[in-house]
Amino acid sequence: MTEKMAISDKILYGGLLAAAGGFDSYTFLVHGQVFAGLQTGNLILLGDAYWSNEMGGINATHYPYPSFYVGNDFNAGCAASFQGS
Repeated sequence: MTEKMAISDKILYGGLLAAAGGFDSYTFLVHGQVFAGLQTGNLILLGDAYWSNEMGGINATHYPYPSFYVGNDFNAGCAASFQGS
C-alpha cells in the first residue's frame, strides 16, 4: 500500500531538515568545531583526533558528552515527574 505524500508535507519536512542541518553547521563553525545536536558527529571527530594523535581535538570533543548526559537525565526526570502527576 503506497500512498503519495502531499506537496505541502514534503515542503514542511524539507524545511525542518534544512533547519536542523543549518543549526548543526552553525554550532560546528561557531562553537569550537563540535556538534551540539548530534553525538554521532562528535564521536567521528573524536576518532579522527585519536588516530591523528591530536590531543587538543580529543579534549575538545569530550566536553559535549557530559552535557548530553546531564541534559538526557534532566529530561528523563522531567518526564517521570509529569507521568506521576
